[in-house]
Amino acid sequence: NSLNERDFTDYNLSFSYIHKFSDAGNLTFKADHLGVDSDDDGLQRYRYVGGDHTEYNHQNDVKNRLTTLSADYTHRFKALDGRLSVGAKATWLDNENKTDYAFYQNGELDRLTSYSDPYRYEEEVYALYAKYAFTFRRLGLSFGVRMEDARISPQSVTNPERNHVSRYTDFFPEVRLNYNIHPQKGHNLNLSYNRGLSRPMMESLNPTVRRTGEYSYSMGNPWLEPAYSDRLELTATLFHNYSLNVRYTRFENHSFSLSEERDGILYS
Repeated sequence: NSLNERDFTDYNLSFSYIHKFSDAGNLTFKADHLGVDSDDDGLQRYRYVGGDHTEYNHQNDVKNRLTTLSADYTHRFKALDGRLSVGAKATWLDNENKTDYAFYQNGELDRLTSYSDPYRYEEEVYALYAKYAFTFRRLGLSFGVRMEDARISPQSVTNPERNHVSRYTDFFPEVRLNYNIHPQKGHNLNLSYNRGLSRPMMESLNPTVRRTGEYSYSMGNPWLEPAYSDRLELTATLFHNYSLNVRYTRFENHSFSLSEERDGILYS
């Protein structure tokens, strides 16, 4: 027998303003705040042929706040049909997650595997970026770079001794080249490169120790680092209808596992 109930509320407030200095340039300000509140309650009961029964009671309250501020300036140049874009952006993410998990065996609470986890995840990202694009006859070229400074803070109330704050400063370049071999016949060549980033999920960083049995437990790793990728893509188009796409992606994501047997017990 199972019962699941979820209450969900979200709200959003946005603001944008565009100021035109001239026909060639404009400045855009944007602000956005998103709030999400959810309450998940789950109950599962199992009754077995022999008469034993177990019960899992799971409650999860989440408050999520995301705020972003950005300013972008764009300027067009008549020479080479050029366009310059520069900007800055700040993002603040605050996630409060309170989990209560209770396991009952024949009506008795199993205190070993039951736990309460007030977990808070905070993320601050500050970015500066610039991009320039121009066209010369049949050739189009754009190149840019993004500098990003991030502060990641997973905080456990249950296991505060394992809390850890990480900070990263990285650069992410991008280049795109487009060449119209024959505009009338529809022959075109496009080549692009960009560097990407993938951060660990907030739950994977949670340092709380959760026991699933007398000898088994699981926990997140707040020292996990982001994974980086390099992506190169080539697209050739013929006669407007036929295209050949070749893509190469290099993605670094290291992981390992350990096992050791001591005194007849296997630790993994």
